[in-house]
Amino acid sequence: VALESIRQDPHHYNLVITDILGSDLTGLELARALRLESPCTHVVFSTSAERLALAKASTHAPLLSRPFDMAQVLDTVDSLCGTARPTILVADDEESVRLLVRQCLAEEAYIVLEAEDGLHACEVLQAREVQLLIVDLVMPAHEGLETIRSICRRGHRLKILAISGQRPEYLKAAGLLGADAVLRKPFSPAELRTAVERLLKQDEPSSV
Repeated sequence: VALESIRQDPHHYNLVITDILGSDLTGLELARALRLESPCTHVVFSTSAERLALAKASTHAPLLSRPFDMAQVLDTVDSLCGTARPTILVADDEESVRLLVRQCLAEEAYIVLEAEDGLHACEVLQAREVQLLIVDLVMPAHEGLETIRSICRRGHRLKILAISGQRPEYLKAAGLLGADAVLRKPFSPAELRTAVERLLKQDEPSSV
């Protein structure tokens, strides 16, 4: 069925994710057919975790293990199709907060990285290109205000969203040091999404 659909409109499909074993047609057979009939269509194979090692021995094409990790799926699609998604780094010593932010923003197709303190956040920023940093202001190692000061001093080009459940003057100080926006804990997923979208849109080129 997949091959027939692609044959009818070969320019409509940029990427196909298929079971490497399949039923009527295995993924490997489908990939061979597509190389002849739709060479611009990328093929990604999927398989169960138990069969992943065997599948890797059968192909050099990208492989996804089921059940799918959506972050891995989106990263694979990005790398093959050349789409670009904003990368967000959340620095907070509370794992529950990092998980909340990751789950909330992953639904919006952002790439979300994590750091447990400001020192780790600075290390990530040295290794990865990040568009937005969400940083807690009270952390045991290299707290948020120090992190913001360090990032601004190094000239990193990214937006900074400071979060804190402490006294309001902490958030005010974050803004004075270079944070682009602040958000008081606890915040709702909707409040977080709105703040993130607003900051990222500030970097988008305006249309004339």
